[in-house]
Amino acid sequence: MRLQHPASPARQGGVPLVQLFGCGYAALWGSQSWRRAGLQAGFLEKSRHESRLAGKIARPTTVRVNWLWLCCSVRLVVLRPVKKIRNILRSDLVVSGKVRYFLHALIRRFHSGACHYALRGGMSVTLRAGTTDEKVFDEVFIEQAYAPYTAQVTPLVLIDLGANIGLSAIFLLRAFPAARMVAVEPDRANFAMLLENLRSAGLENRCIALCAFVGAERGFAQIEDSGNGAWGMRMGPPSPSGIPVIPLVDLMGTSEKVVVKCDIEGAERQLFSRITDWEHRVE
Repeated sequence: MRLQHPASPARQGGVPLVQLFGCGYAALWGSQSWRRAGLQAGFLEKSRHESRLAGKIARPTTVRVNWLWLCCSVRLVVLRPVKKIRNILRSDLVVSGKVRYFLHALIRRFHSGACHYALRGGMSVTLRAGTTDEKVFDEVFIEQAYAPYTAQVTPLVLIDLGANIGLSAIFLLRAFPAARMVAVEPDRANFAMLLENLRSAGLENRCIALCAFVGAERGFAQIEDSGNGAWGMRMGPPSPSGIPVIPLVDLMGTSEKVVVKCDIEGAERQLFSRITDWEHRVE
């Protein structure tokens, strides 16, 4: 077959002209079927070409995502346990307490009794099984969440709002040997454990424990579960038969400067509504 210019008379005889263009063959002249086949072939090659380009662009992104996933996996599987072990070794637990903590971490699912941990200085604490006590213990004594603040102040009076079972109170009283404390906890079960832990730590003479809420004004309120179990009991609506509510300024007494630890599950808004009454006394 002879290729001729489109303007030549050969087109009149129905001889198709096939022309090479782009990435494939397309019939530009001739029957309608050849034209459709050519257009389809052109679009097919164009789609393949774009797909190859898209693959080249997407491949580095996929590699980056895989590397990110790998780094996160290494952090979860390797770095986090290593950090946890390091924190345990640096904690205030005595050697036997650290061994007990490691063993209990292995059999935690099968252990149903209370846990007792010995601290340096002859003190000990008790945790209830099946509650959030273990999470609070990890936060206070293993991760030592309050340690960065102990070097910034030297208080004589500490106020622990939301004392739970007394772990934060014991940590702070150990960090400030000359300080005295008022610990406030509204939940009766937590309050009973607070008293027990203060006695076993030998700190009951330095801490006044109150089963109450702290708020802007005196009154009584119901107690509610915020959804976090014993860790998240909070103040509910007013109730004449509820838990007493005590203003923070009344807990401060005559002390000029106090340190306040506040974890009262959302009741901070009501407490801080009267912040001008006591903020000048907080160190």
